[in-house]
Amino acid sequence: MERSRDWSLATVVSFHCTWIVALFMGAYGAMETWAFDGAWTEALLRHALHVALISLGLLVILHIVLHRTVARPIARISAQLYRLGAGAEEMEPVETSIREIRQIVRGIELMRKRRRGGAAGPLRPSAEPALEELREQAKRVHSRDPEASRAILEATARLQGILDAAS
Repeated sequence: MERSRDWSLATVVSFHCTWIVALFMGAYGAMETWAFDGAWTEALLRHALHVALISLGLLVILHIVLHRTVARPIARISAQLYRLGAGAEEMEPVETSIREIRQIVRGIELMRKRRRGGAAGPLRPSAEPALEELREQAKRVHSRDPEASRAILEATARLQGILDAAS
């Protein structure tokens, strides 16, 4: 099922925490009124005001903190990924105090460095001897089956092209 509206992480967490606090504070007020045989109208006014003010304060503070510490850095990371995907070589620094977000940033940096170094960079030393061995085998097969030898040499050339393009 697809949702009709996208919500920021800060908004979702803030609202969920707020309604949970309001629910339990309201339940506490109802239990206190019932336990001490208080008047419901007095309890409603006394506790409803506390619940409303604390819930509003919690909502505002949680939203601001989550937006600054989580949502904004994630938006910057997303923008960096789009830039890298479009071919940008450099990455703007993303400053954050959140450990998990720093791990994501380090992963993106590693990906960027590997991409810049060429995807086949670490593969080339192990691939070259294997390609040379294929060429030698094609030469041996050539006397018995020239058609198979040509197919092996063509596949070897394609592999060499892939390695050259990736470096």
